[in-house]
Amino acid sequence: MATTTATTFTAEICGKSYTFTCTASNTGRGLVHVCKDGDGRTTRKVWEGRTWENFEFSSVLQRAFKKYPLEVRTALEMKILVQARQAEEKKADDLMAEFQTAYNGLSDRNKEVMRSYPLLNTPEDAHRCIGFMKLLALFQ
Repeated sequence: MATTTATTFTAEICGKSYTFTCTASNTGRGLVHVCKDGDGRTTRKVWEGRTWENFEFSSVLQRAFKKYPLEVRTALEMKILVQARQAEEKKADDLMAEFQTAYNGLSDRNKEVMRSYPLLNTPEDAHRCIGFMKLLALFQ
């Protein structure tokens, strides 16, 4: 069964509003990003394994922008990039706050256990670590 999340990006350029709704689905065949613009055009990007992106949906948005004239494309890239980076920063801040709350709820002994935990390199590592800390807190 696929897990799907959606994000909408909007930009106004020369008095015209542009909307892009992007969805991410984790399917049995891999990760699928789909971007629909306000005119109903659809762009897809599929990966069998996760790849690096500057921000979530950057690859599919770049493909979607190519359907517009250069002057519109450049403005879209700049405006949407700012929105996307702000959204990524908010996700990181929220994750850090959740991590800090879970850590603060641990006993000193369990905090020591967590300090010996290997480095966290991905958001998935952080979520796994937060889950582990919540379990530790239940049994202290």
